Amino acid sequence: MTNLATEIEIAYLRDLHDRIINRDEKGKHFQLKVLSHFAKGITRKDIVLTNVYIIIADNAETLNQSLDALTTSPSFNEIAKFILFINNPSQRNGGEEIASYFLIKMFKEHRALDVVLLYASDAFAYDIYTGNPYHENKTDCGEMKILNIGKCANGKFEDENSTKEVLQTPKIPSTINDRVYKFCARVQEPFVNEGCHDGLEIDILQLVMKEMGYKVDIFCSKLGRGERMDDGTWSNLLGQVRNGECDIIAGGFFPDHEVHAEFEATEFYLQDYYTFYVKKASFAPRWKSLIIIFKFRTWVAFSIVVLVSWISWYLLGRMSSESKAHKQIVLTYLNVLALSLGVSTNNRPNSNPLRLLFIILSLYALTLNAIYTSKLITVFTSPPYDYQIETIEELLESEIPIGGRLENQDWFENDDEFDRMISHRYNYSETFRPSTKSLKRVMKGEQALLISQLYVRSNKYRNSVFGLSKSIFSNQLEMIFERGFPLQHRINKIIASLRDMGYMSKLFKDFYYNMTIIESIKKLKRFRKKFGSDIEQLELALADDDDEDEEETPRIALTIEHLDGAFSNLFLGLAISSGIFIMEIILKSKFINRNVKLFGRLLSKMFCNHKRKRKQEIIEGKMIPFRN
Repeated sequence: MTNLATEIEIAYLRDLHDRIINRDEKGKHFQLKVLSHFAKGITRKDIVLTNVYIIIADNAETLNQSLDALTTSPSFNEIAKFILFINNPSQRNGGEEIASYFLIKMFKEHRALDVVLLYASDAFAYDIYTGNPYHENKTDCGEMKILNIGKCANGKFEDENSTKEVLQTPKIPSTINDRVYKFCARVQEPFVNEGCHDGLEIDILQLVMKEMGYKVDIFCSKLGRGERMDDGTWSNLLGQVRNGECDIIAGGFFPDHEVHAEFEATEFYLQDYYTFYVKKASFAPRWKSLIIIFKFRTWVAFSIVVLVSWISWYLLGRMSSESKAHKQIVLTYLNVLALSLGVSTNNRPNSNPLRLLFIILSLYALTLNAIYTSKLITVFTSPPYDYQIETIEELLESEIPIGGRLENQDWFENDDEFDRMISHRYNYSETFRPSTKSLKRVMKGEQALLISQLYVRSNKYRNSVFGLSKSIFSNQLEMIFERGFPLQHRINKIIASLRDMGYMSKLFKDFYYNMTIIESIKKLKRFRKKFGSDIEQLELALADDDDEDEEETPRIALTIEHLDGAFSNLFLGLAISSGIFIMEIILKSKFINRNVKLFGRLLSKMFCNHKRKRKQEIIEGKMIPFRN
């Protein structure tokens, strides 16, 4: 600063000092911090958050540098009041042009509205400029309009009342009938449905804008939220916000720290959970129902009981005066097995010990068969599933490709080894973006998708995919806009009120619990409009409209598939018994018996010849026998 600017600063500080010393005790408390480019070691961190910024400069270049340093500081408050002084003794003209530059710069780049610039038109007088972006002009509402609201000479306003009236008028009027804001919505059901005509966030936005009396144009987009590029710019919808192409964006967004550092967001209004969705396991083969009713150790225990009962029956039959049927191993086994399965047997025992064993096995079989039958009915009516992936650890071991949206990958970019493993395999290509096609690939087991649970619930494949047992993360949904957006505080106030009154909770519950009913009603209305009073055609259309990929309704009626196990056991038994029967016929045939006898005689003759020859060699001394 020049000496003149320094003198202005000193005089201003002296006046503040006098006001602080002589202030009324009942007056408001305030803090004051002064920074000057004469001081050494001043950095952006020294700029504190405040409600009023006063910058004094002797030329436009110095003022521009000061504003750049201020607006890039972490504590910059874009909704504060800005008082800018320029006193350049060598340039007293061009105040309106300079005021236009700085007022438009503060509005477009930082959405700062309460800006007043005082330009020294001579040594003792200042022209006062401010801006009005939201005026009632239909053609350029939303563009900064420069106003010269008076002059200050020798410390006094020329027209104090009119100047104060303009300065105290709110920059954002309560309603603007002709101002239309641009709302860019990413299609993300159920928050923004296809076509952007409805959705949870669309309903919230329209309610908020209606409450404030503003109009909004909704632009549908397939773009993602956006990320910071290497050159400092932003991509996709965030880039459009930065370039002024969109005022507000939404679509299931959850701003992270990087986004919050450069953009603003509304109060959160909904919470959503994200998890990996995988293929839903299909029903286990029906024939397995006969086996999986009991666990393996239960079947082992059943086999042990049959074995012990068989041995006991055989021993008791041998030691008592029973018929031959109770003394043969095979017949006693058949008796025990038939009795254990609840089948009657004709070989009833005569002795009391064996009769007692018969009664005990009958009661055991009665209880066992009752339990087995009841469990069999349960398994048939509620069939079990094959192996289902339920944890993220199982998913990673399966080598199934995983992925989702690009912004969701940020959750796994940290020092945790397990998260780094997920991030390394994470795929954010087009095939992993939330869509009906990507969910269909999940249903087929071709990929696993990190996706919103609410999105899946709104999709027709919601019953054909399986979400992992633990949610990977949750986020609070917010709308994003540029820093200093003029409606930010009013929107947040309305959203907070709606949330406190329970409107957001009701909106969420209505969707969560009535999604299927609402869709059924819409489908019914659609087909009634098409087919009219033709009930038969209406029923056929509703039946055909059911998606073929939806989860099958468990089949309760018994089919051949249910009895695959029984028929398999029957055919296996017939095959074994037929094989044994054929073997017995072959072995008992005359041809086999004659050849077996001849083969036996031949072996006997060969053995005798070998023995005779061995004995002869010993006698003749050709081989010395071994002696102990």
